[in-house]
Amino acid sequence: MYSANTRSFIRELRDKNILITLSGTELKIRTRSAGNISKDLLEHIRERKQELIEYLKYYNLDLPDKEHAITIKREERPAHIPLSYSQERLWFIDQLEGSTHYHIPAVLRVRGRLDVLRLQHAFRQVLSRHEVLRSVMLEVEGTACQQVLSDSGWSLGYRRIEGACQGSGHVAVQEFVDRPFNLTSDYMLRAELQEYANEEQLLVVVLHHIAADGWSMPLLVQELVQLYKGKQDHLPALSVQYADYALWERRHLNGPLLEEGLAYWQSQLSGAGVLELPSDRSRSASTGHAGSRCYSELDGELLSGLEQLSSQEGVTLYMTLLSAFKVLLYRYSGQSDISVGSPVANRNHHEIEKLIGFFVNTVVLRTELSGEESFRSLLSRVRQLTIDAYHYQHIPFEKVVVQQGLSAGGSRNPLFQVMFVLQHEPAQQQLVLSEDAVLSYESVVSETSKFDLTLEARITDGGLKLVIEYNTDLFDAAR
Repeated sequence: MYSANTRSFIRELRDKNILITLSGTELKIRTRSAGNISKDLLEHIRERKQELIEYLKYYNLDLPDKEHAITIKREERPAHIPLSYSQERLWFIDQLEGSTHYHIPAVLRVRGRLDVLRLQHAFRQVLSRHEVLRSVMLEVEGTACQQVLSDSGWSLGYRRIEGACQGSGHVAVQEFVDRPFNLTSDYMLRAELQEYANEEQLLVVVLHHIAADGWSMPLLVQELVQLYKGKQDHLPALSVQYADYALWERRHLNGPLLEEGLAYWQSQLSGAGVLELPSDRSRSASTGHAGSRCYSELDGELLSGLEQLSSQEGVTLYMTLLSAFKVLLYRYSGQSDISVGSPVANRNHHEIEKLIGFFVNTVVLRTELSGEESFRSLLSRVRQLTIDAYHYQHIPFEKVVVQQGLSAGGSRNPLFQVMFVLQHEPAQQQLVLSEDAVLSYESVVSETSKFDLTLEARITDGGLKLVIEYNTDLFDAAR
């Protein structure tokens, strides 16, 4: 997730009628009047150029103007509200094999005295604001649809636990995080206040991915804090709900727009090879989604060098790191046809910027590598590949999978087995609920892996943190 400072800076510019956009990898500045932008401000924008480019790319804010001009509006609801394309695929996966690896957890340490009834009321207000958190997934005549429930049946769980608190790695936390959702009857948000013998408390919050994405959890926590304080007037009004987005997506993504996008992905991915990394155990039909993580860090000096190289070659840091990762996969696998998945936020409409929901999409970046090619030459090709892929990033991954004649489920993810993510790591801060209560984020211990391997690069104040999530049915921890 990118820092709030980046978002705030872009909003400040918009307030001054200064619009920052992307054209490929070039940053464009538009203003109604030349007097709107001072020399000092222009220089400040230049200093933050790379940061702004990465932000706009990650959050899918470089689509053509015609895409931004299309408004998502509140819709008249049919008797059976369809799922979005992303929800539909995840619903199918849940039917086949369960979906505990698609849980999105947050663990918050509580310091001070918490008003439990007030907290529960704040959670219910969040559910009231965001219909998708109180929507269940039903099957009617063989087709999945969603039904919106009242928030009145939701309750905050409480659990008294013997023994000292061990943070997010405590077995009680993992049990709560891993408890399956029943998509036909459960709220897509659950929370439990766990109180330990040493009087420490943890607030464990879990969202199901069918109703949320990585952007959604910070939104939820921010709203929770404001509502606990009684500051509901400080929250933005929501002009649409996720069901409106699902209806809009079904209507908008068809005809020439869909056909052109699918034609691009067909040309890119037809006949793509399957990446076979050397593993400690062979894949089998029983290979599941058990996972673990390992960590490494690159210092600020090395990060600065990577940013300088990126600038010299006219690429973003994302493109440089992706290229290096592809070279690594090429070396380890001995294969030249390398496909890597990468997420895009898909929140390019202002109506859904503050809405909790499953908007994130996945693009597949396929490259043919050769040991004879220079890294600079590869960078140039990855640059063009990424620009082209982002132009068609609005095509749902689910549509691309179907087009390729593949299906969800099974021991292997369709189209790619390895994921790459770049994001800014937000500075950890305390969340003040009242004079008596403060929340702070705990690191979440992951015991699942959606893919064979995921490399997540997080830009920090001190350098670059690398998080490698791997499938423990295939790989052992590094020795």
